[in-house]
Amino acid sequence: MTVIGSRGCPYNCSFCANLFRSPVVYRSRQNIIGELEELKKRGVRHIRFEDDNFTIHPKLEELCTGIKELNIRYKCHCRSDLIVPQKLDWMEESGCEECGLGVESADDRVLNLVNKHETANQHKEAVRMLKEAGMRAKAYFVAGLPGEDDDTLALNKEFMRETKPDKWTLSTFTPYPGSAIFDSPGKY
Repeated sequence: MTVIGSRGCPYNCSFCANLFRSPVVYRSRQNIIGELEELKKRGVRHIRFEDDNFTIHPKLEELCTGIKELNIRYKCHCRSDLIVPQKLDWMEESGCEECGLGVESADDRVLNLVNKHETANQHKEAVRMLKEAGMRAKAYFVAGLPGEDDDTLALNKEFMRETKPDKWTLSTFTPYPGSAIFDSPGKY
């Protein structure tokens, strides 16, 4: 079953058409745990948190404690630059089995152009840390981002060979209405 604990994202990636960027609205820990308790009563034991960034919840530690008490398993999405050992400990202990990372590209030049505010090295470190913490690392890539060239493809291949994410998804770049790239394509 899917659950959403927050709406929005405080980051401004140029390819994103998320209309709920700021302010991010968080459901309370009690509200989320209440929904999880109801789902558990109905036989649900596996959850996929669809939040843009699970780890930015202001009550993450308390949320993880509540999830742990329910003895359920879950997956979530996180930013690589927000992966830190303390958060990983909370998540792993609470039943997190997999964390999806919006890598998008292993080319720092492309990441900079699309306003990602993360680096390929941060993505590599996040994959390493997730695996070390006993969770699966899923890497989301986007093909066709502005600024890509043959070097980008070589860097993406090297990233995959070096980090060996447990799972990966490759999407085709589509400039959706509401994204900065859609609104100002000449800039990119």
